[in-house]
Amino acid sequence: MRKYLIASVILFLTLGVATLAAAQDSPAKKNEGVSAKGQAGDTKFDVQIGKGEEAQRGAQGPEGEKGLPGREGPSGAPGPQGPPGPAGSSGGTFLGMDPTVALLIGLAILAVVIVAIVAASRGGGSREA
Repeated sequence: MRKYLIASVILFLTLGVATLAAAQDSPAKKNEGVSAKGQAGDTKFDVQIGKGEEAQRGAQGPEGEKGLPGREGPSGAPGPQGPPGPAGSSGGTFLGMDPTVALLIGLAILAVVIVAIVAASRGGGSREA
């Protein structure tokens, strides 16, 4: 019994460490992008893919100083009221049952499983030598 307890603790610790390691952010990769130059007939063209903001800013030109934001406009009239919700409880159902009943049944099943595990571990049956 003791080795099962130690094995389960090690399993949970391993899963916890793996979860923490997977949740860490990976370092940001620098996206250099791809650039291609070509000519079609008399027209020359330059294509840049994946450069991100730098390429967009270069194509738009330099930005000027930012001004103050304008005042907010008048608020509009509220829209029409929606249809009423369904009658009855708003909690919904779980497997066709009320959530409270489903919770109580789940707890009862859990208790039965725990009692069965304890009874099996104590060796409640007869032993033949």
